[in-house]
Amino acid sequence: MAGRTDAHADLIAATQAPRLCPILLAEIGYGSGAERAWTGNGTLIWDGVEFYGVGTLGKVSAVSETTEFQANGMAFTLDGVPAARLQQAIGDFRYGLPAKLWLAVLDEQTGTMIGEPYPLADNITDSIAIDDAGETCSITVRTESPAITLDAALNWRYTNQDQQRRHPGDKGFEYVPSLVDKTITFGKS
Repeated sequence: MAGRTDAHADLIAATQAPRLCPILLAEIGYGSGAERAWTGNGTLIWDGVEFYGVGTLGKVSAVSETTEFQANGMAFTLDGVPAARLQQAIGDFRYGLPAKLWLAVLDEQTGTMIGEPYPLADNITDSIAIDDAGETCSITVRTESPAITLDAALNWRYTNQDQQRRHPGDKGFEYVPSLVDKTITFGKS
């Protein structure tokens, strides 16, 4: 991180210290709102919102960064979830909601964050997987980079109906169907 200029100066300085306490903060969108967690214990407040501590129960897959333009996904896993919350997690999951991950450093003496957290990933939710072990279970939310949508085919046509869905009242495509078999003569005949 020493070569990064987009990270907060205090965060960069903290990573150069002989001892540091790195943490991860995660925010995953669900239908009823965002769930926020961090890799410590207790509640952590950052930017006016609460992140609940998951300690060693939370896992994040490797964050990959490449020089090529490609969509890199990742997975967030939470172990030890009570079976009673399983239906809520499945029923509330929605595809395409924000899933974010930040790196931060805590001051070991005060327990406060040093500088501003550095964004590691700004993805969208893709799928959810459940590993049910009886009384508790593991929930894994897989995410994808928003760049994944660049590979998808456009789901609209140059028709008046599609234009009205996107721009109600626009008349730009109103006469397109009448032009399909129309012969247009230019110049002298």
